[in-house]
Amino acid sequence: MPDEFTGADALRIYNTGATVDGGTQPVSDDCLGNFRASNEHQGMAWELWQMFNGLAVEQISGACGPGIGYLAAVGDDQLQFTAPGEGGAGEDVTILQGERKTLQSGSTNSKYCRVYRWGNEPFKGVVPVQLSTWFNDPVGMSNILDAERAAGEDKVRCLCMKAVCPSGVDNIRAWVKPLGGPFTSDVQQLPASGTGFIETTDTTQAIDKHGFLRIEDSGGTLKEIALFTARHNSQKVEVTDAAHRGLLGTTPQAGSATDIVRPVPGIRVAYQAPTVQPDGSAYVASDENDIPPGLSWSSAITSDTGNVIGTLAADNIQYLWIRLTFPACLGSSNVAFARSLNSVGLAYQPGE
Repeated sequence: MPDEFTGADALRIYNTGATVDGGTQPVSDDCLGNFRASNEHQGMAWELWQMFNGLAVEQISGACGPGIGYLAAVGDDQLQFTAPGEGGAGEDVTILQGERKTLQSGSTNSKYCRVYRWGNEPFKGVVPVQLSTWFNDPVGMSNILDAERAAGEDKVRCLCMKAVCPSGVDNIRAWVKPLGGPFTSDVQQLPASGTGFIETTDTTQAIDKHGFLRIEDSGGTLKEIALFTARHNSQKVEVTDAAHRGLLGTTPQAGSATDIVRPVPGIRVAYQAPTVQPDGSAYVASDENDIPPGLSWSSAITSDTGNVIGTLAADNIQYLWIRLTFPACLGSSNVAFARSLNSVGLAYQPGE
């Protein structure tokens, strides 16, 4: 049975900014390190159009994505969960009064809903669950204002991971999730330095009006990250400022017709051990622009190449920092908004 603290529920993510471990701190913009808060980070926002009496939804994983999912009764004490777009429901889960259970969607371990049953009325029918993306949460951060856009911005947020599984959590990895599919720069490529164009014959991938691009060679090795602020058509974009080359710890390089290009958020991730296990603190940022020193920032975009956090014993914690770096951009339009949908991937395995 998918009891709480097992399976995908083995690792929970919490806000930071509390003054003691487990203190209350619900404000996203105040997630600037210090101690783990009791407030759990919500993967998705949800709206229930009706609800089973005596049942509360506590968490829905970000992997479910936006759309309409379903909680369906398959017995007086049994429920199934289906995430948006999933081909089928997960297994039937028996939930008795006073129990918390994790309902998996289909065969996808990362798509789940955690519920608590406080009543004892029989389950009947189907409950639609409208899921939407959180904006301005600790991952998405606050909007880039005009003054910040003009001057450039470098800011952070911090979350805390806690192994709630009695046998701990293994192989924890974090990475930056791309915002779209890859294309090749087979028509035009950036020069070794300065401004330039990227153009493709690929018509299957939509390119936004502006945003960050991750440029890799044909073997998948990162060359550079650049910010484009002009789109000439759906297949051609322009880097209009030489200062928008070689971002996020990279350096400008001449492009190639076989380069692989992906739209990405302008973020990196890093982890930090607490001052002491299991309830120590992280670096305390004085404000969102106070970047923690001594961390290893990663812009990797897959679980295999992401930041390897490793293993956490039961009840131990690790802090996860997210850093947004946005160069000065003097264009009249606020280019920060269109591709500021930051997304971080997290993978792990319950301990054995």
